[in-house]
Amino acid sequence: KQTLINKRMKDLQDYVAISVLPMPGTDSIKIMNVGKQNLYLKQYGIGKNTETFSDPLLIPAGTGENSNLRITLKSLEQVMSMKFYLLGELGEKYVSTGQVIVEQQTLPIFSNVLPESGTAISQTVPSITVPKFLIWTFKTEKYGWMI
Repeated sequence: KQTLINKRMKDLQDYVAISVLPMPGTDSIKIMNVGKQNLYLKQYGIGKNTETFSDPLLIPAGTGENSNLRITLKSLEQVMSMKFYLLGELGEKYVSTGQVIVEQQTLPIFSNVLPESGTAISQTVPSITVPKFLIWTFKTEKYGWMI
C-alpha cells in the first residue's frame, strides 16, 4: 500500500495541466501552464485555426500569469473544439482538449470631451462589436500523438 501512496505522491509532483483564458475585447486567447513541469506546444487546433511549430514553444511552469502564450483566432465559429499537442520535459506526449463558445458583444465607445466651460462630460459615440469567448478545458492526458 505504501508503494501506491509513494507513486501517487510522485505523480502529483509532476502533474501536467494548462489553463486557457480569453483576452477580453480581443480575438485572442492565452495559454498558461498551471502544472508542475515545463511544457512545449507542438501544435494546436481550435476550430479552423491550426498551427504546427517545427520548434515547439515553451510554456514554463510556476510562472503564473507572468508567462503565457497568446494565440489570435483568425477564423471564428460559434462552437469550436480545442486541442493542444504538448511535450513534457522528458519527451512525454500529452493532449489537452476543450471547447470555445463565441458570443458577440457590443461595447459602447466613450470619449471625454472638454467643453469651453472646462467641465468634462462623457458622450456615447458609436459602439463596437467584439467577440466574447467562453472557454472550457476538459482534460490533459498522456497521448502518443504523431505529428
